[in-house]
Order: sequence, then structure tokens, then C-alpha cells
Amino acid sequence: MNVCPKLNLSLKELVRSDTAKKYNISNQPSYSHIKNLKSFCPVLDFLDIFTDVTINSAYRSPTVNKLIPGASAKSSHTKGLAIDVETNLPNFVTTYLLKIYDKNLNVETNWSHVHIGKTSRWMEREMGVSYLMLPIFGLLLMVFFRKTIKNKILSILS
Repeated sequence: MNVCPKLNLSLKELVRSDTAKKYNISNQPSYSHIKNLKSFCPVLDFLDIFTDVTINSAYRSPTVNKLIPGASAKSSHTKGLAIDVETNLPNFVTTYLLKIYDKNLNVETNWSHVHIGKTSRWMEREMGVSYLMLPIFGLLLMVFFRKTIKNKILSILS
């Protein structure tokens, strides 16, 4: 099943789990979990304009989640409401891009962890960055990535 057609992202990629494989545990999401995972497609499509995106973790069944060291029992991964991505950009740039896309995304770093939920004040708290600065930073990114963006647009149109 192709969950995000523009990225050719399959459900298999979103439920892949080395832990589930190691312990031979099912990691299949319900229909509502799949629907939640699909809600990330526009975010990932936007991020893909600037960089390659690798999915490290998305859906985890509660059983699989319990076996992940340090994972919270209330992890949003168990609802399909969190996705961990890795890009070839520095994490702070990925964070800014995601906040430009939607300031209501809760973005935590180490990985770029995208969680659909309430507004996060992480950037203001950790980096002293006001949301008012995001459009300015966005324009600078557009100038910096103009060639990449142009090539992506041309590939989409052709």
C-alpha cells in the first residue's frame, strides 16, 4: 500500500521495525493508525523539496514500543501520530523548515522527531528563536536552496 504517493512511501516502510523482526512480533497498524500516518505526507512532501528524507521510525505497536529502550508508554508512535526522520541537513535547519511549514508541529531534536499535536515552544525555549523570525529564515533558505527547489519543481512538472 502506497501511503504517500509523491514520495512513493509504502506502509511497509512506516511499520518497519528491527525490534518487531527480532522478537517476531506483529507491528501492523489499524485503519485509524494508517489514517494518522497519512497526515504526515504533506509535511514529508514539503521537507523533500529541500533534502532527502529517511524514515527511521513511524508506527509502533504497543508491544513493540514496550521493547524500545527509553520509549514512553504513552508514545505517539503507538497511535501513528509521530514519525522520526533523518535528513542530510543539520537538525536545526530541519527543525526550522518544519516550523515554517507548520508552527503547530511539535518538533524535538536528536532525530528530527515530528509529532502532530499542540504547539511546541521548544525553539523559543531552547534556541531563543521567535516565530516572527521564521519567515525571514524561510526566505534565506529559499535563496540558498533555489537550485534544488527549481529542479524539484521541474521534475514534478515533467
